[in-house]
Amino acid sequence: MKRFAPILLLLSTTLAAGMFEDAERLFLQGKFKECDSLIGSALKAKPTDAQRVKLQAMREYIWGNDPERVAENVKKAGEIARHRGWLTADLLNHSALLIRRAEDWKARGIPEYQDLSNAAAELLGQLKDGGNPAIAIRQVILQTRNDNLNGEYHEPIRLIQNLLRLYYPSRHRAQGKKSSGEIELLILLGEQYAGLGASTRDEREKIKTLSSAAQYYLQAVKHLPENSVRFPDLCDRLCLCRETLRLLGYHLQLPRRIKPRKSMELSMIDEMLRSRRFHDVIMALENKSEPSMRLRYATALSAIGKPDKAIAVIQELKEIPEPHFLLQMGKYAIAFADKEKAGVFFQRFLATAPQGQDAITANQQYAAILIEQKKYDEGANVLLQQAKLLPGQDQKENTLFLAAQYFYQAGRYSDCIRVLSGISPTPPRKLLSAQAQIKNNDIRNAFLLLNELLKEKNLSAGLRNTAAKLAVFCSMKLDSPDTVRLLEEFLRQYPDDAESPEYARHLLTLYKTANANPVKFEKLAAYFFRVAPMHHDTTAFLLACADRIPNAASQENIFRMLLNQKEMPAADLSVLLKKIPSLSLKREFWKRYHKPFENIPELCELYFQIAEIEFKLKNYRQTSAYLELLLQQTEVFQYKKCKKLQIESYVKLGRETDVRKSCQELLLTKLDTKEKRSIVLLLAQSWARSGESKKAIACAWTAVPLDGNKLDGNDERMIRDLLRIIIDEAKKIQSKIDLQEAEDVMKIYSRASQG
Repeated sequence: MKRFAPILLLLSTTLAAGMFEDAERLFLQGKFKECDSLIGSALKAKPTDAQRVKLQAMREYIWGNDPERVAENVKKAGEIARHRGWLTADLLNHSALLIRRAEDWKARGIPEYQDLSNAAAELLGQLKDGGNPAIAIRQVILQTRNDNLNGEYHEPIRLIQNLLRLYYPSRHRAQGKKSSGEIELLILLGEQYAGLGASTRDEREKIKTLSSAAQYYLQAVKHLPENSVRFPDLCDRLCLCRETLRLLGYHLQLPRRIKPRKSMELSMIDEMLRSRRFHDVIMALENKSEPSMRLRYATALSAIGKPDKAIAVIQELKEIPEPHFLLQMGKYAIAFADKEKAGVFFQRFLATAPQGQDAITANQQYAAILIEQKKYDEGANVLLQQAKLLPGQDQKENTLFLAAQYFYQAGRYSDCIRVLSGISPTPPRKLLSAQAQIKNNDIRNAFLLLNELLKEKNLSAGLRNTAAKLAVFCSMKLDSPDTVRLLEEFLRQYPDDAESPEYARHLLTLYKTANANPVKFEKLAAYFFRVAPMHHDTTAFLLACADRIPNAASQENIFRMLLNQKEMPAADLSVLLKKIPSLSLKREFWKRYHKPFENIPELCELYFQIAEIEFKLKNYRQTSAYLELLLQQTEVFQYKKCKKLQIESYVKLGRETDVRKSCQELLLTKLDTKEKRSIVLLLAQSWARSGESKKAIACAWTAVPLDGNKLDGNDERMIRDLLRIIIDEAKKIQSKIDLQEAEDVMKIYSRASQG
């Protein structure tokens, strides 16, 4: 019997009971399929806005890591883009979703982001603003983001400037206060020039573009109050432009009210990190020795796929002033598929900040990495430490359950049982405990636990199915009298389970051993055919059941089930034809599953069987046709058998010339005495039927021994038949010598048989 995998998924029935937390846990474990399913349920359970945002973000990440989901999303994006007749709101919403997803995919190195970007571009190309500035602004913002995906900044600059000229001409802009739309466009224009400045390696071009960025930021910030949400951000951007230009030897004068929120250099570096200007950060900080700067330097190295160099940097640091950067480095390492290095960052973080919510997250991620590396033992121990940090009892127990699962996978079954014994015995935990007990060869206690588990009314379908399988396994190991009942219950409850055919075979064996009532065999055969009509073992299974059914009509009902199969291999058909007693049913099967002839053993055997069936049905011409097909092959299958049946069919057809020819051909082969005598008898009989008495007599004498020794019954019968031919034919032609000698020999054999 196959081994059964442990149940590793704990589902909650409501969001309040932990559905959101379960989804997060599964996400961090990398169990994306289970997590995606749970997210679907969680989104329907009226989560909070914060929960909804996080759930949707996790789903986006999962879909981006599943090639099938990626392909599905690309296909759907193409369909949306090709559709005509979208409303303006639909075009904007679909475009925004595709661009947001494309940005995420690009950040994670998924090349299909370009397909989403192309689909978004096609949608935006259909959009008409209708003279509405709000729609026009949103359209340009989306087009800009889409162009930026591909490193394009010049075209967005042209689009934004055109939009400013159209809706906000220079005479209007000179008149005092600016609208929110105009401010948004100015900031967007500044971002494009800043993007150009970050992407160029030419010093003069960098000075020019950053100066232009500052110009547009200044136009926007002039019309923002200091308590505006955007104001401090723009101040930081302007100060960043000033400091970058200063490093390049160019002075940018800013108004007095433009002040950075934190130390300028640090602010500049952090802004560069936020805008993913990692190479600029590396250039700026390469020779910096302050711990805060070395930490950011290591972060940038990790972000460009050099976690080994980042590790070397942080190993120089005795203290980590801002541990959250270690978490960021770990995430970058994961993004570059270097989870081993990510583990180093998480390990250092836990050593630096072992308490708090971030520690819980780091523990989860570090454990997930260890598990993915199949370091189940280490992963379980990390989770044990994490459980100590968790505030809620449910969270503690869920984490301990997860640790127990990994102890199980590590083969530390006693530790698994020990951890489970210290937490509430929910059905999934009971099941895992039973599995661990089985692995520890404690079959009896596992069996008791499983029987207890199966009595629970609210057990989920998946858990009940697995528990039932394990109960069957234990019962068979213990040779329990409950085995038949458990197997029957399983087959009744789970007819569609992939294991059902295997369990049915086990039950058949037990039925045979117990010499069960024929009705049970009949029902089992019907069940097997219903659940596995095309299984490779279906024919053999039904035949084994039929062997235990004495009633001919019931037997035939089982055979007739097999007529509903789409096809039947030649070997199965051959076995079946030998079992079926009814000649007409045999022919029906042949008609249903007729096979074109090939000179291979299984087909030759099948064709010979069909020839025999046709012979018994007195269809001698058809018999002869099948045999001629077999005998005309270069290498003939079972030549003697075919030739003998051919002779018998020629006899029935009255083709005496063919009879004698076939007999003579057969006599030229290697035959033992008895075989030769049987062929001579057929030949002599043919001569006799043709009125060739002399030839019949001469032929018969060649196979009659004259010593009169006692022979077996069949051999003696053939000799007596030969002697009768001689006697009968001698009387016809009045050959007294042959008559007398034949009668004398007959007397000798009569005395021998009596003696």
